[in-house]
Amino acid sequence: MLLIWRLRLFMLVGGIAAFVFGAHHTYTALTNTTPTSLSYGEYCRQRPDAKWLELTDTWVDYRASVEIYEQQEDRYTKKRGSITKREYYTALYQGTEDEGNIVAFLKCNDPTSIALAKEGVGASEMENEKWEQWCVQNESRMVSKSTVRGLVLSGLSESSEYRKLLNEAAKGQLDPNFVIIDQNEEPKSGMGFLLLILGVALLAGTAATFVFGGSPKPAPYVPLARSGYPAAPARVPLPPNHFAPQQPPVQGLAYPNPMAPKPAPLPPRAPLPPRKPLPPRQPPLQ
Repeated sequence: MLLIWRLRLFMLVGGIAAFVFGAHHTYTALTNTTPTSLSYGEYCRQRPDAKWLELTDTWVDYRASVEIYEQQEDRYTKKRGSITKREYYTALYQGTEDEGNIVAFLKCNDPTSIALAKEGVGASEMENEKWEQWCVQNESRMVSKSTVRGLVLSGLSESSEYRKLLNEAAKGQLDPNFVIIDQNEEPKSGMGFLLLILGVALLAGTAATFVFGGSPKPAPYVPLARSGYPAAPARVPLPPNHFAPQQPPVQGLAYPNPMAPKPAPLPPRAPLPPRKPLPPRQPPLQ
């Protein structure tokens, strides 16, 4: 019984999750069949609702990169363990003299971008003077004008914790409505459709277990008895109109036989003679 309810709960939670994620990816794919191409300056001014973007004339500054990693933590001792995930984000600008708030971050997926962003994060740990010298010496290599193509993270695809960490790393130079562009990613219509079908199937299966399956009923209990006495021999049936003989008394006691004939009734008893009256009582002597 408990196993059935656990299976139902697993199917219900899995069905809801698959349906929600599938619907999100399917909707994104249906509303973004082709990438929206415009310059990064136009995107900062217009901020269209399109999720699949192709931004031209975008200045990528790998010196302003942020590393976000996930690290295991012991539940009881709170000690940090090995790092399980690393991601690098780089700020995008409209030009080399752009001093405005950051409107978009690029989530680096290309190996070259990841290497440059990692180098920029490592250089930020230098002292201020050394870091400024390093930025000037490597400006031509760390800052480039290119076309950025990718998918804007939104909804279920975006982590609120990561947005909070990027906001802290930007130190107040971040637009409140900034976006994160997943480099070289495209809408996943096929995966979204499969997740949507899987979610519907799991939810339908869960409903079917309640409608047609019901709850298994326990088997009825049959009363049984066990005795330590030996089994009695089978009784031979008596012929009709047969009266069993009188059983001899056991230890001075006679047990009545219900099959024996009843004795004849006693004759009526003669009435007793009338009682003579007593003589009168004499008065006492004086």
